[in-house]
Amino acid sequence: MNTDTECRNCKFEFNFDDTPDGSCPKCKSNKINRRLFVSDEIQTHETLKMGKHDKKFAKNKNPRQYIMTGEDFSVKKNKWVKKNVLIDKDNNLYKESIVDSETGEIIHYCEEPLTQHIGHGSAKKMSFFKKLVFKTHKSIGFKKKKVQNKTL
Repeated sequence: MNTDTECRNCKFEFNFDDTPDGSCPKCKSNKINRRLFVSDEIQTHETLKMGKHDKKFAKNKNPRQYIMTGEDFSVKKNKWVKKNVLIDKDNNLYKESIVDSETGEIIHYCEEPLTQHIGHGSAKKMSFFKKLVFKTHKSIGFKKKKVQNKTL
């Protein structure tokens, strides 16, 4: 933030903080204009996500191929990183690379068969409490019941 002060009477520019009473040091007028300059910075980051669907498979088996490339914020590193992910169900492939945008250092790289990529994200093991709650809800049987409309 930056300020600029100008006397309206004699057009003399001065620093307002250097004057004890805020008046013009040249003509002692109290009629002044103060301008305030404020600047900020905006950053943009792009990510592209694509999926390849096949009508032969049910919706829960789609997309058959998923690609994500671009920038992602790393909470662990507290900065933006380049991330590339490829999930290919037809070729049983999982590929992920995370690279530091500033230094080019490889933070994480993983290439393995998709069937071996377990214990991550939604495939993590459930805690005992979550299993208990999940089983309880299943055993109660929350199912939609059809109600027939009756006319009188």
